[in-house]
Amino acid sequence: MADPVAGIAGSAAKSVRPFRSSEAYVEAMKEDLAEWLNALYGLGLPGGGDGFLTGLATGTTLCQHANAVTEAARALAAARPARGVAFQAHSVVPGSFMARDNVATFIGWCRVELGVPEVLMFETEDLVLRKNEKSVVLCLLEV
Repeated sequence: MADPVAGIAGSAAKSVRPFRSSEAYVEAMKEDLAEWLNALYGLGLPGGGDGFLTGLATGTTLCQHANAVTEAARALAAARPARGVAFQAHSVVPGSFMARDNVATFIGWCRVELGVPEVLMFETEDLVLRKNEKSVVLCLLEV
């Protein structure tokens, strides 16, 4: 007769993907976030590589997500977040002033409305110039 505990342990080991580096772990998180955001909003964000962050670089998707979270919180009668964000959605080019402004607006919303801890926050340049992908991904996971 097979040992049931060994079967459970074997299944658990198969379900956890080991990562060789923190970069591989960040890539996996980006894939998961892209899949989640695509499912929520019907986007076409690529899951891996620079494509995910490129898809977020205008800040439009981030601000739309902030507004969706705000509306969901209102629907659940939550105390926070209380307000959404105003942002530029048309003709925004990655790296442009409007894109940077959209990203900064999202960051401000995370700090003020959600109270995301500073250790999980990112700066505009982290997304726009790809200075710190891990911070961007961790912040989005927290939201």
